[in-house]
Amino acid sequence: IAVDKATPGVESGNLVWLMEVARGVSRRFTHQTRNQLFPVWSPDASRIVFSTMREGRGAVWDLHQMPSNGSGNAQALLEPSSAARFANDWSRDGRFLLYTAVETRTGRDLWVLPMSGGEREPFPFMATSAEEQNGQFSPDARWIAYQSDESGRFEIYAQSFPASGARVAVSTSGGMQPRWHPGGNELMYIAPDGMLMAAPLHISGNTLSAGAPVTLFPSRIQRGGFMDIMRIQYALSRDGKRILVNTSTENSAPAPIIIETQWAGSAVKQ
Repeated sequence: IAVDKATPGVESGNLVWLMEVARGVSRRFTHQTRNQLFPVWSPDASRIVFSTMREGRGAVWDLHQMPSNGSGNAQALLEPSSAARFANDWSRDGRFLLYTAVETRTGRDLWVLPMSGGEREPFPFMATSAEEQNGQFSPDARWIAYQSDESGRFEIYAQSFPASGARVAVSTSGGMQPRWHPGGNELMYIAPDGMLMAAPLHISGNTLSAGAPVTLFPSRIQRGGFMDIMRIQYALSRDGKRILVNTSTENSAPAPIIIETQWAGSAVKQ
């Protein structure tokens, strides 16, 4: 598991760490002295993209990548810009990186960076006056789910990729942080009250329709601040059988890691 977490002696606090699930050990992945956030794995797990604060004036964030074995130095993916950039997702075929760009004029927008071949020219996927963020590719990379506040509150939408076809509203009463089920037939998201929701999907050719969302269980993620807006607070395993949730604790005692299994039916806590 790649995470960013508070690290003593680091300006602004966070570095990227890797956690081995089987052995229960973790190691520091990045070794810079400035903040690094939002790690995203490449599909073959050979690389990790993350955002780091650029040296110099202002808190401007750029995308960097490193081999996941920790060898070598961080490599910048784009030329410097006034926009802050935060990685969201890497398409399963390895061809595209989806990221949020924070612009003064339009706020948060979704951009795509080609990651294969010689051309590395980014292009906008969804850039409007509304706030679009927390995007994720569908397993077949033909759709992107994201959150937008164009209606006055954040809702979940699914848009074809490239953005040439119809867009579908998935959530019905607010939603953030969409995640695709690995089977591609379901979208999960966090409701305003913190409940984890699941909306069934039906995809036929170039059309997508969404069914009525159902409540799964309380997520207990941190809500109401920067973490709630910018960061994905949970992840699905590649086989779709486990959900990892970054929970908020209310006491000083260390909380156990809770893995929800069989969540589509009766939940079993371990």
